[in-house]
Amino acid sequence: MVLQQSLEKSLTELLDLVGQQSAEVSAYQLLALVRAYALTTGLVPTVFVAASDALPNSILLAAPEYRCDGVADDVQIQAAIAVLPT
Repeated sequence: MVLQQSLEKSLTELLDLVGQQSAEVSAYQLLALVRAYALTTGLVPTVFVAASDALPNSILLAAPEYRCDGVADDVQIQAAIAVLPT
């Protein structure tokens, strides 16, 4: 519960900074917080899919279950959707 509250606070603060557009917010910071929040709360079923041109750092942070290769990416995307609960 404490971890969830901490993540919620961090995510809220980060999104406030994004909204202000006065501070540079790393996409990696946002991705890491969203991933951590999704995994720890279990509130929203989440599957991450990496784009074929995703940067190595974002792949490390997101730990995608699926990775597109630039060819017939709809196959990987459909596979990701298929594992989500209905």
